[in-house]
Amino acid sequence: FIGYPDAEQRKRMWKHFSNEYNVLKLSDSQAQALADITPAEQGAFIEEFARNYTRARRNAILRERGFITLVDALKKGANVKEAEVTKSINFDTFCADLEASLKAKYQRNGVETEPEQSTIGFGSK
Repeated sequence: FIGYPDAEQRKRMWKHFSNEYNVLKLSDSQAQALADITPAEQGAFIEEFARNYTRARRNAILRERGFITLVDALKKGANVKEAEVTKSINFDTFCADLEASLKAKYQRNGVETEPEQSTIGFGSK
């Protein structure tokens, strides 16, 4: 059986990947809060979310400006500078975006609420 990472492991993964991808420098309490939000997530989800977060924030800013897609924005000459994206990232926006991402993921998978932690492999829940 391969179990899900425990809270301490998720905390360390959030700190590591958010730092590696230059998203945020998380304090221990912030990383713990993220670990608490993601009890049913593997390290692959945490790494992917952190890796893609800056691009997702850029797209969110463009949507706020009325562009439907990045291609739509580029066709109209709209651009969001890296400094503006970086300035828009803080712990509160990161948490809100994470929760929205989790909600969308669960809806895609037909799950009404956050799934419980389980193990992966033979005999998993």
